[in-house]
Amino acid sequence: MKKEIFAGGASFTTFSSVPLVADDVNAYEIVYTAPEDLSGTTFEITALRADGEKIVDSGEVSGSTARYLMKNSMHAVVGDLRVRLSVLDASGACLTTKELVFEVI
Repeated sequence: MKKEIFAGGASFTTFSSVPLVADDVNAYEIVYTAPEDLSGTTFEITALRADGEKIVDSGEVSGSTARYLMKNSMHAVVGDLRVRLSVLDASGACLTTKELVFEVI
């Protein structure tokens, strides 16, 4: 059963009060809802693990909602995990970005 993590709020960086469990499989889905239609955009995810490993992937966009099922390798290392969510236009320019910080246990 996957847990939805809602990425919202006005601040750039949000510190999650709920920890992620290392090596959980298909357990966490990030959901970002925008005030406008995101059709034609790309939802890019960049994760920086506690060991310095950087993982880049992309999610799905439908209407004004973007979703991303976190790769298991993103939360495989105990410590702080910084996840940057970016919405990119067709040319690759960044329209908006948000950062989520998790504790991986």
